[in-house]
Amino acid sequence: MIKQKYGKIINIASIGGISAHEANVAHGTAKAGLIGFTKNLAIELGKYNINVNAIAPGSIRSHFPDETYNKFAEKIPLKRVGEPIDVAKAAVFLAFSDSDFITAETLVVDGGHSAIVAFRHNATIFHRGLMLDDEITLASE
Repeated sequence: MIKQKYGKIINIASIGGISAHEANVAHGTAKAGLIGFTKNLAIELGKYNINVNAIAPGSIRSHFPDETYNKFAEKIPLKRVGEPIDVAKAAVFLAFSDSDFITAETLVVDGGHSAIVAFRHNATIFHRGLMLDDEITLASE
């Protein structure tokens, strides 16, 4: 890739590397590290016109029984779990020239699940009457 001055590297991370989930320490830490690696490698290889991105899938159908996926689907805005083809389509997009100006990014493929996690976190902060500046002030008092 360096010799030809063009290339695409696509790492497969996970939404577990973006937001914390219970009983997910090893997996979440590894995937967060992969996301950091993706960003740093993109900086290193950008001068060679090599794009480095990651895909962070959420719940994707694999070998579990349908009942398991039905439970996951209830928590996802699109009300379904992803299919392997959903991740494949994201990879194809990142591999082709349509994404030539995208690098150091993590494309989340989770049907909107991570938006709910972020919304709940922000709602908790606002419910407590705290804003980021308030937390900084309280911490310094």
